Amino acid sequence: MTKRVKRKTLKNKANKLWKEAIWERDDDKCQYCGMPSRNAHHVVGKANHRLRWELLNGLNLCPKHHTFDTKFSAHGTPTIFAEWFKKTYPYRNTYIKKYVNEVWDKDYDKVFKGLKEVI
Repeated sequence: MTKRVKRKTLKNKANKLWKEAIWERDDDKCQYCGMPSRNAHHVVGKANHRLRWELLNGLNLCPKHHTFDTKFSAHGTPTIFAEWFKKTYPYRNTYIKKYVNEVWDKDYDKVFKGLKEVI
């Protein structure tokens, strides 16, 4: 039981560091429209632990372009978003495709070290 609590705590800390790193890298602005925002989006969902804490798998989006816009939003129009992401961030897109099916080695120390180097 103790192991589960510890793993959950580590996961939450890693999630917080990841978001902070995305916000800092993207200057607290939506990468689509430039509006001020603190809404980190995973290109490949959080269920994929290999990419979950990769900074190349994230970007800051305002609430409108993350979820709510019916013409363009990461969750509302995923196909349109994917095409925009591919054109706008070709290196990130290639990186994500390369590692999307790779298994994660469950090394939280490596995750923390990588994220702390950025912040």
